[in-house]
Amino acid sequence: MPEPVSSGLGRNGPWLQNAWLRVETRLDDASIAPVALAGAFRPTERATAYVQSADAPAIAFARANYDEQMHDDAHGRGRRLTLTSRDARRAVTLRREIVLYDAHPYCVTRVGVTNDGAAPLRIASLHAFTTPLEGRGRLQFDAKAADWRVYRNGWQSWSPTMSFGGGQRDAQSSPSALSPEAPQREAGRFASDDVGVLYDPAAARSLLAGA
Repeated sequence: MPEPVSSGLGRNGPWLQNAWLRVETRLDDASIAPVALAGAFRPTERATAYVQSADAPAIAFARANYDEQMHDDAHGRGRRLTLTSRDARRAVTLRREIVLYDAHPYCVTRVGVTNDGAAPLRIASLHAFTTPLEGRGRLQFDAKAADWRVYRNGWQSWSPTMSFGGGQRDAQSSPSALSPEAPQREAGRFASDDVGVLYDPAAARSLLAGA
């Protein structure tokens, strides 16, 4: 049996680690950095999270507090980190949870928001794992972005499941009224439902992300 998840406090924030993966965090912006222990593959130094308001600017994490607990759910046992950041001016509290399991080679993260004010808060979307296009925190693959392979998962029959080169355009199809997201029009941008994979041909490594 694998060893239980261990934890500690690093220079920038707390971390979790199991037999396959280490997840480091930063308390200044509640970002996370997953590291595969085999080969020390670190796809990003700072994957952030934020809440997109429907009628106001996005709400981003600022300085965060943290709490660590044992965790047990349908996937098994592990440990859970909760990063909490309050925006007093906008009267909201943001939470980011990171779970690492004893017996699985992946982490789970989710983001939540609490409206602490009296006025309604209209939310357009929650973003649990985002990286910038350039600068610190961008995806760190050996191959150029145009040479990546992108697996995009379709949604029902209107949206195909396909693999694309990083510089290609997404499959253009007419979405149904209830589709989660329409295909992207710009080259190098793709919409994938439930799960997506980025493949780095230069290093023969993949990054899988899913909801």
